[in-house]
Amino acid sequence: MRGGESEIFNDEFSSGKGTNHGGSKTIQVSSSIIKFWSKYSVPERLLLHLVLFGPFWGCLILSFIGTYQQAEAHTGIFTFAPKCIFKTMTGHPCITCGLSRAFCAISHGQFAQAMQFHIFSAIWYLVFLLFAIFGVFSLCLSFQREGQTK
Repeated sequence: MRGGESEIFNDEFSSGKGTNHGGSKTIQVSSSIIKFWSKYSVPERLLLHLVLFGPFWGCLILSFIGTYQQAEAHTGIFTFAPKCIFKTMTGHPCITCGLSRAFCAISHGQFAQAMQFHIFSAIWYLVFLLFAIFGVFSLCLSFQREGQTK
């Protein structure tokens, strides 16, 4: 946005008089995210993003690095991954059993194999992917306010 536009934008939406026409919801969401993160210092923002979105980023990154065969055999990068405590104690799979293997399979384009590991794996993968993308989007917007004020 150019300087004049951002002043109009800030005045309209800070007073709550913003119009609701094409794309303004996106602007309102962006404005809300910027406003939320502006109260935190840079190290706090980074730490909060790491805590809130790090697990999503980590799961997706690991699923690209490893294979479902490694996840199944607990080898490679999955050597130190804990085994399912619920399955160990009861002998029955828990509701998330198979998701590590399924995420690896999806990340490597093996969707049919992923569905055999966990029937809802595609939905969970999409949720993790959306949270990871939102985390990156939020992190970028958290620094946008700083650039405008300097």
